[in-house]
Amino acid sequence: IEKRKIIGLRANNVSVSDISQHAYERFEERNVTIEAVKDAIEHPLKTEPVKYDADGRPSFKMIGKKATISVNPETGVIVTAYPTHTKTAQKLMGRK
Repeated sequence: IEKRKIIGLRANNVSVSDISQHAYERFEERNVTIEAVKDAIEHPLKTEPVKYDADGRPSFKMIGKKATISVNPETGVIVTAYPTHTKTAQKLMGRK
């Protein structure tokens, strides 16, 4: 994965600084491409507000046409990614 394509991009006013090992594993496991991640950052269909998990870790979600990513707003690290459901993308594109 060519992370240099996305490091430094601004995701919801947060500069992407890195990709976690967990995210790399999910890219591979779920067939998420770096191009789909880049598209989600540069052209999000929807950006959800920051949420905290059970361990108190913050993240916000950016939904793109092909991939949905979660980013830690404090560190700029992409923490996970998965393919965007087709129906979700169609619904969000219909609203735009």
